[in-house]
Amino acid sequence: RFRLSEPASARVYISKRVVKRTGTGSARRSVASYRRVLTLPVSKRFAGVASVRFTKGLTDGRYRVSITGRDVAGNAAKSVRVYTKP
Repeated sequence: RFRLSEPASARVYISKRVVKRTGTGSARRSVASYRRVLTLPVSKRFAGVASVRFTKGLTDGRYRVSITGRDVAGNAAKSVRVYTKP
């Protein structure tokens, strides 16, 4: 769920955390990045609380959920990110 202060359209991006190992020997380390798994468009004609449902199942792991809004005039809102834990 998220709240819109004015009529706007939004996109919800769901990304999965991926860990890659780099280097060899004592210089070996892990590097984490996120790979986009799902994009959900949300069209909201009125301000207020909006929610998104999706039917695609997600595998176990850590995810990042980013929500970006754009109002009727085309102005982009600041993105909000939420991180999940398994």
